[in-house]
This record gives sequence, structure tokens and C-alpha cells, in this order.
Amino acid sequence: MGTLSILNQTVDDLIQIHDFIDSKRQEWLKQFKNIIEQARDKQ
Repeated sequence: MGTLSILNQTVDDLIQIHDFIDSKRQEWLKQFKNIIEQARDKQ
């Protein structure tokens, strides 16, 4: 039973890490799009 709870905790941690990375990736993508739009405006 102890091994299963450790495994469940690890899965929860991985899901949280994945969600964190996903939110950061979306922020980065938004900033990247803004930079591209600004570069287009300057041309």
C-alpha cells in the first residue's frame, strides 16, 4: 500500500510540473507573438 501512495504522489507531482510548464509555455508564446507583431509594425 505504501508503494502505491508514493506512486500516486509522484504522478500528482508530474501533473503539477506539466501544468506549470504548459502555463509558462503559453506565456512565452504570447510574448513571442507580441515581439513578432512589433517587428512587423516597425518595417
